[in-house]
Amino acid sequence: MYLNNDKMNKLMIKRILLLSFIAIFSVFSIRAQQRTITGTITDVSDGTALVGANVIIKGTTTGTVADADGNYSIEASSGDVLVFSFVGYTSQEIEVGDQTVINVSMVLAYEALDELVVVGYGYTRKSDLTGAIVSLDSEDLAVRPVTRIDYALQGQAAGVQVTNTSGMPGSGASIRIRGHGSLQTTNSPLWVIDGFIGGDINSVAPEDIESMEILKDASSTAIYGARGGNGVILVTTKRGERNQNRIDFSYYHSISNVSKKLDLLDREGYCTLRNRALTTVGLPAQFTQGQIDGTEPINGYIADTDWQDEIFRTAHTNYYNLSISG
Repeated sequence: MYLNNDKMNKLMIKRILLLSFIAIFSVFSIRAQQRTITGTITDVSDGTALVGANVIIKGTTTGTVADADGNYSIEASSGDVLVFSFVGYTSQEIEVGDQTVINVSMVLAYEALDELVVVGYGYTRKSDLTGAIVSLDSEDLAVRPVTRIDYALQGQAAGVQVTNTSGMPGSGASIRIRGHGSLQTTNSPLWVIDGFIGGDINSVAPEDIESMEILKDASSTAIYGARGGNGVILVTTKRGERNQNRIDFSYYHSISNVSKKLDLLDREGYCTLRNRALTTVGLPAQFTQGQIDGTEPINGYIADTDWQDEIFRTAHTNYYNLSISG
């Protein structure tokens, strides 16, 4: 009985030593496969470091975050896949392979942000808006060839009335947001161009606009006080991108004509009607038959002129726009 126990003890010791050896070998094997992966996470447009960007080994809870300079460090093996993510940016997955340095340039995910909208106090998601705001982007403004921003708003936003105040080609328009708010002061909305309150809209070409937000209710315009009582139009212009030089040129030609002229009497019709009106009340006729027929002058002239034909003519408008960004 004693020999059997001794043999069993020796066998148990051998098994324990074998298992320990296997465990130690496995640990060294795993450590041999893993290595330190380092890199920098930046914004692809301007190279800004993305502080706090997440780096996670796919399928695990192992991860790290980028420091103040966008640098990160993580232990991973060659078969691991690193997932890089940051709020507002498109996530990227990169297999480690035989790499030890992995630098990542992340791209903004506009769709993931659910269409950011500019409001008086910053930016917010369109789905989170509670005020009456209409947002227009450059694609909405590009559907019509116009030379002024105010005409680009025509028919684009509910509750915004844009009317032409003059028949002169290229003249300005009157904009009213939700009708007239005052009988004494101006009813024009407040323009804010790239944060500058009261900016001149004539100094900005429609092609240079990235987006426009029309703030229509009191909650949206409260930050501007009484100046925003008739509504506020926020204009954000396009920005140049780093290391991407760009030249844009646009041109169009338009022809304008009077759509409808007044139906006026000619010389014969006017003289005949004038004589009839005078004789009806017992007064002598003003024009002779020769003046009516055009054989005798009236005030020294024989004419049958439609002054609308003399004043109005076909208007040709040429519009050029050249912009350079980078």
